[in-house]
Amino acid sequence: MLKRGRLLRAELYDDHAWPYTDVRKVWQANCGRVPGARLVVTNAHWYDPGPKPCGNYKVGGEIISRQWGEALGFCWRDGTAPLMAWSNLAGCDNFIGTIPAIHGGVKQDVSVHNSTGVARKCARTWFGRLADGQYAVEVTTAGYTLDDIISRMAGLGVTDGLVLDGSGSSQWYDGSTWLKGDGRTIYSYLLLWFTDEPEQGKDGNGMKIYLSPSAQAANTYASGGTNEQTQCNRIAEAAKAALERCGFAVKKAPEGQDYKLSVAESNAWGADLHIPIHTNAGGGAGTVVFVYGLADKRLRFARPIYEELQAITPGTTDYGVRENPGLYEAANTSGVCVYVECEFHDRADLAAWIISHTGALGEAIAKGVCRGAGASYIAPPDGQAPEPEENTTGVCPHCGGRLKIEKA
Repeated sequence: MLKRGRLLRAELYDDHAWPYTDVRKVWQANCGRVPGARLVVTNAHWYDPGPKPCGNYKVGGEIISRQWGEALGFCWRDGTAPLMAWSNLAGCDNFIGTIPAIHGGVKQDVSVHNSTGVARKCARTWFGRLADGQYAVEVTTAGYTLDDIISRMAGLGVTDGLVLDGSGSSQWYDGSTWLKGDGRTIYSYLLLWFTDEPEQGKDGNGMKIYLSPSAQAANTYASGGTNEQTQCNRIAEAAKAALERCGFAVKKAPEGQDYKLSVAESNAWGADLHIPIHTNAGGGAGTVVFVYGLADKRLRFARPIYEELQAITPGTTDYGVRENPGLYEAANTSGVCVYVECEFHDRADLAAWIISHTGALGEAIAKGVCRGAGASYIAPPDGQAPEPEENTTGVCPHCGGRLKIEKA
């Protein structure tokens, strides 16, 4: 059985303490939860006899198994679409790895799985994302070797996909068709809600912008009792509101999401511009913007974003736009990546300024994007501006420190 279409929701179900006797009961307990969608339930993760889960596996925020520090698989936050990325199980609610078969359109090396029990011809279950953004899942009734099923996935247009558990564990129920494998009890299920309705398009100027705020909650601020993750999420929320007001299509990573998952999400959405949002540390003062390389297509956005941020931040050191191909987000996003560090948070006066100016920082990012895109910046309605657009040299009203830090 093969199902492909637009995916509205995905969940993992795991109950190794008290397993359901068959896949139908899982379907019956969940089939009406997403109105207008068709639910398909299949087997999911691997378990050794015992039962003992294999590899890295996380369900609804609970880590079920961790054998490796980092693994490639589908990971997602509850309510978002599964995307394939390397993950250490932080910053996502769900992760399933099993056998990564295809990633980024490239067949993966599965030679490590070529033991007789895994590579042999048998019934197979697989799950994948297609090039057009749809998803597909299949439980085969014919036998396939591991290499054969990966070739079948590629032939169906899968660009990112996993081979799940197979043989007698391969099970399926969609409300009418029941494939029960060899009837064995299993512990892990994949729940997929599909719709045949097309996704509604985005209006605006046609540009898609993905905002990726820092997930570094351990980076504490020198004042205010807060941290980089919290404040950068606030900046990103302000930037999102401003960019949407200016007519752009915008997605923001959920607070705390792992940056590798954000890259996968940005690429899957087809973002034209990917903006990681951070604050800095190390004893400096001022804004710095990083790009993968100094090509015109990157500087087109990086320079105006830097200029708009530098114009309002109290630190006046001119760090400028810098090349840094070693940054993961800069190197791995399909769209142009402009990586911003909005002032330094390890000085008490600068940290206090950031906290009280997250709205202004978000507006400055939006202004820079508008300049780079050749679009008109639309200011917020009168009386709704979050903070003043510019600072002047003097004393910070929030902490008593100097607002301008001169270059040495």
